[in-house]
Amino acid sequence: MRRALLVLVPLALLALGCWWWIETRFPVRTASQPAQTLIVEPGQGALEIGASLRTLGLVRHPQIFRLHVLSRGDGGRLRTGEYSLEGELSLDQIVDKLVHGEVVRHVITFPEGKDLEEMAQIAAAGGVDATAFRTAAKDIALIRDLDPEAKDL
Repeated sequence: MRRALLVLVPLALLALGCWWWIETRFPVRTASQPAQTLIVEPGQGALEIGASLRTLGLVRHPQIFRLHVLSRGDGGRLRTGEYSLEGELSLDQIVDKLVHGEVVRHVITFPEGKDLEEMAQIAAAGGVDATAFRTAAKDIALIRDLDPEAKDL
């Protein structure tokens, strides 16, 4: 019995290690699939992000995503934002994108003289949520370091 355990335990650990390596290093999707958008909201944890990735078909198991993030020490380092996930991405590459904050950048130009509502409409046409734009445009905390006494933007 003891001899069987001495053989089975290392084999089980080896199989688990191989499974983990495959889950974290090999892409789930192919390069030919279209880009997918992942929105990471403030306060979302690794398990919730993993569930979103599972819905998009980018990870097989939300718990594996969570364990992988924690094993890398990146639990508190995942950044919020809108991500475009395209091509063949392994779990490691997805976590790297989220840790480095490789978010989608929306370039929008506002003609001079537009008011907040007109700018919100232009932002919406550029792919930015109009309500989120209005909220951010009214948040003076965003410029506090430039003008501590600002009352509005």
